[in-house]
Amino acid sequence: MHKTSDASVQWEEPYPITCSRLGKGGLLTTTVTRVYMPDNASIYVFYDAVCPICRNDRARFERWAGKRAGDVQWCDATEHQQVLREKGVALEAALRSLHIEKEDGHIIEGIEAYQLLMMRIPVLRPVAWLIGLPGIKRALRWYYDRWVQRRLKREGRWSD
Repeated sequence: MHKTSDASVQWEEPYPITCSRLGKGGLLTTTVTRVYMPDNASIYVFYDAVCPICRNDRARFERWAGKRAGDVQWCDATEHQQVLREKGVALEAALRSLHIEKEDGHIIEGIEAYQLLMMRIPVLRPVAWLIGLPGIKRALRWYYDRWVQRRLKREGRWSD
């Protein structure tokens, strides 16, 4: 985990790192965004509490996070839509993608939000790195967007 010597720094913005590996055609290089945060930082996760899978994911995260689970405040996007609106996030956007407010007030969403959550659980840190790889990140985002659209349409909560 990245440490900072400045105790006043609560968050560091994601920054790209470059990973290299030897492939058939020589050295292959990939730039990846890593998300780091101090151990004591609290975050607010805006999620769709109506969705049973989303609720199960929350419970699983809390179980795996152990004592760190208290650093995450889970907020039902529907209940907190005014708060989201004040931060520039429409309810429809919050239902279509996981949104996290970091301690500095910055909002991240989608795969970056999942990465940030996974970085809090040591066993999931390699997965967080993996889903940040450009091709994987793009494919996961495409799949996730389609899955959410189908789920919300099935529930009658999708608006075009």
